[in-house]
Amino acid sequence: MDKRDLETFVSLLNRWNKTHNLTRMRNSEIWSSIEDALFPISKIEFSTLLDIGSGAGFPAIPIAIENRDKKVILVEPIKKKSSFLHYVKSELELKNVEIYSKRVEELNIKKVDLITSRAVTVSETLIEISKHLLKENGKFLFYKGSNLPKEVEKLDMKYDVLKRGNRNYLIIKSQNGL
Repeated sequence: MDKRDLETFVSLLNRWNKTHNLTRMRNSEIWSSIEDALFPISKIEFSTLLDIGSGAGFPAIPIAIENRDKKVILVEPIKKKSSFLHYVKSELELKNVEIYSKRVEELNIKKVDLITSRAVTVSETLIEISKHLLKENGKFLFYKGSNLPKEVEKLDMKYDVLKRGNRNYLIIKSQNGL
């Protein structure tokens, strides 16, 4: 783990949070969210990742810090959050990061191997709004809580669930004609 860059990220988030109210998380919750972001990534192969609704940088920034050899694309339509992400990218020299200040539905980029999202909307909606950006045989990774059983009832796709504490990580492999 690149502890120094992660510490810098936490410091920047705490500093910006005082004036821009990016997140309600306190320092210990931020570190917990970093661990949360990184846990499932070690179990998934990818070279390109798209994070929907990156907000204050979770899960994308810790993933980008720990995977500098992988392309990480952040999509965040809220300007103050997008500005923060650009600042973090610059401060940490994250050359592997691209940031788009728009909604994922408006994005027209080369398809990616992995699409992630945390605390944005239900899985079915996430798939619908982003499937045009996922490569064939790519995967979705959604960071979910206790409502996951209700969400997966509606999914007509094969999926796996990783668990860690109260967190559920929903992994869906795309099928042809998603």
